[in-house]
Amino acid sequence: MFLSTGLTNMRQRFADGILDENGDLIEEDESNSRRKDQVVLGQDTLQAICDDMDRIKLPSWFNRAPKHPGEVKWGKFKADEWKAFCSVNLPITLTRLWGSLPKQHRRYQMLRNFLQMVTAVKVANK
Repeated sequence: MFLSTGLTNMRQRFADGILDENGDLIEEDESNSRRKDQVVLGQDTLQAICDDMDRIKLPSWFNRAPKHPGEVKWGKFKADEWKAFCSVNLPITLTRLWGSLPKQHRRYQMLRNFLQMVTAVKVANK
């Protein structure tokens, strides 16, 4: 069951432009318009997230996200890892990378939408 689920996830990531046909992360290439429009968290962005994860100091009681997000060989996130990744790591890095883009830029709009979703989830969980 795990193998078929993993293959399905890999196929979806390939279709979404995250992985290449070998299962490796695709590098972001701004000159390739197809990739530019489809890739959100490509290799460069994920590397920036990993770099920021190494620099962020979290309380000992806070569950950390895995050190290698987006890499199939490290397995799936657990619920607490998703929570940490989406509520701490992504907002910090994406705000640093995309927060100063022009307001009409697609990535800036995705950042605003994502931060609103994170806020809504935090409010709903209280």
